[in-house]
Amino acid sequence: MEQQPIANEKTVAEFEALKLELAELVGHDIKIFTDQMPGKELRSKVLAVQDQLLQILSGGAGNLIDNLVNNQSIVMQCLYRGEELAIRARIKRLGGGRCHLYLEEKVMPLRQR
Repeated sequence: MEQQPIANEKTVAEFEALKLELAELVGHDIKIFTDQMPGKELRSKVLAVQDQLLQILSGGAGNLIDNLVNNQSIVMQCLYRGEELAIRARIKRLGGGRCHLYLEEKVMPLRQR
């Protein structure tokens, strides 16, 4: 059964990404879902965080992240303090096997309490 990248907005409350300590994600794996590759889960690792910007490794997932169109909207899923979260972001590919994710302000928990 395929997992949906974002939970139903009517049943789960969103909150602001600014309230998260995103530095806790450094060194951890994330999942990326795009419209360019529907149904494909791309995995990467967070290298660095600064405000709402995540620097990730783009060489993973069979180098599929390197094939993504620049500046497209993606959904990033991560495990944060035991909760699975989904955050919309824009991806910008850089040289040297790295990418930047510019996070949007709203975060969606994937499970309802």
